[in-house]
Amino acid sequence: MSLVSDFEPEKSLAAALGRIVSACGRVLKLPGAPTPDWCERAAGALVVLVPDGGVVVALARLGVNGRVVEVVSAGAATGAAVLAAPGALALRAEVGHICNMQWAPDALRPVWDWLPSARVVCGAATLEGGRAAVLASVASPTAGELLHAVLSELMGPLAEASRRTFGDGVLRHSDWLSPREQEVLSALLLGKSIREIAIESGRSAHTVHDHVKNLHRKLHANSRGELVARALGYIEPSPGPETAAPG
Repeated sequence: MSLVSDFEPEKSLAAALGRIVSACGRVLKLPGAPTPDWCERAAGALVVLVPDGGVVVALARLGVNGRVVEVVSAGAATGAAVLAAPGALALRAEVGHICNMQWAPDALRPVWDWLPSARVVCGAATLEGGRAAVLASVASPTAGELLHAVLSELMGPLAEASRRTFGDGVLRHSDWLSPREQEVLSALLLGKSIREIAIESGRSAHTVHDHVKNLHRKLHANSRGELVARALGYIEPSPGPETAAPG
């Protein structure tokens, strides 16, 4: 079944529209924590558009001419119909080597070689400051003509979600959460105290406190409530230096 092809039966059209609404809702619910798997989560939000295809989402630095000069992070997701296909594993392997200077269907065609006769569409949206961009490539062997238009419309919400998470778009790896910081954040989201986290993790309260301080800095949060809200993507980063005193 195509995304929406011309003169499609009403039932198919309703299903396609449902997938579009679902993708938009998933994008809007992306977490606000700058984790290394953010692109994979974003790809997973969009992949409902193409149950028989796949999605790649990347964050990239831009040069003075607006061209991609470095892909900083990338993630992929495959639709339910091809989740276990051998090609899905090939896609994930290719994502780790994406370094194209152009984000266009022809340049990315090798990434989708495992999907015979797939229609490939690409989208890009500049982040705040114009120094970085969020990129998306969607492929499906049965997608209709509206796939490009749909992806173009979804790039706006995807860029907004990226901006909430990565702020000014500098994309410094040092600003992204480490695995241990992610563990502490997950515990904080469950309402646990620093003492409880320390006991459960086998670390000192001082170490956990340092992780929490780093979380406040990286998520630009000035309070525990703001930290949780930022992590869940409910509010935007606070401008200026952080003054939070974790507790």
